[in-house]
Amino acid sequence: MSSSAHIKSADGLSHSVFRKVDDSRKHVVIVGAGLLGVLTALQLSEDDSLKVTLIDSSEFFEFHAPLFTIAWETDLTVITNRVKNYTRPLSDIFEGTNVSLVHGVVIRVTEERVISSN
Repeated sequence: MSSSAHIKSADGLSHSVFRKVDDSRKHVVIVGAGLLGVLTALQLSEDDSLKVTLIDSSEFFEFHAPLFTIAWETDLTVITNRVKNYTRPLSDIFEGTNVSLVHGVVIRVTEERVISSN
């Protein structure tokens, strides 16, 4: 497992630091909540022996692949409804799972820690 702490750096930004802690569970940190990041986190969340953290700069999952279907659409209501169908809050997706969400940008990754801005 790992612990998380919030620190202020010299540049005045707030950062989250994830460090290894002696625990029987392994901590998996996934950087990026795109399609593969979300699917990986969901799959790993089914394993109780793992602690899963997902870090992304956005609080929403956005699936862009089908958006080409609105390229020639002229009705704004149709466009708005289709875009809503492809955007969902990450907190909704991972509700009830053991996935921890961190809203931030990864600054540094070492074997011992992951540092992200938030």
